[in-house]
Amino acid sequence: MPLYEGMGFYGVDNPEVVDDLTHKLWPQGNITFRKNVQSFAEKLIELNVKVRTMTMESFELEKYLMEHLNSAVNQFQVLKYKGLGDNKEEKLAFDSHIDRQFLTILCQNDVVDGLEIKTKDGDEWIKAKPSQESSFLVMAGTSLHLLLNGEVFLRFTVWL
Repeated sequence: MPLYEGMGFYGVDNPEVVDDLTHKLWPQGNITFRKNVQSFAEKLIELNVKVRTMTMESFELEKYLMEHLNSAVNQFQVLKYKGLGDNKEEKLAFDSHIDRQFLTILCQNDVVDGLEIKTKDGDEWIKAKPSQESSFLVMAGTSLHLLLNGEVFLRFTVWL
């Protein structure tokens, strides 16, 4: 049995993309699914734009902001990790990795709380736990790391 299942959407800022996927999954339609995905994606995109704007401004790169925002392709993924149940031994779901995107915005529920982030000195892994259930974790990806000439640190892994 897989440790996780997932589904991804590319271009979620275009409602036709979500409509098309909804129709493929439910030929008869599923308005609740479509509305929930679109609503959540809109909020994530809004947060994404705010974080990108603050990042570009803090590094005095405002003149590139609109070009940067217009070139972004929004990807939205829903992942469900299998809980361990009675087996409390941790299992590695994803090896240590870096996301290629500019940013990863993670909404993690408290059912499976296995995200770890490596400290900048590389000596330790720490659990990344949101301060509140409604919190989001925002992590830099490779694209941001490269844009800022290595000024942000990257490395995380997922344990179950």
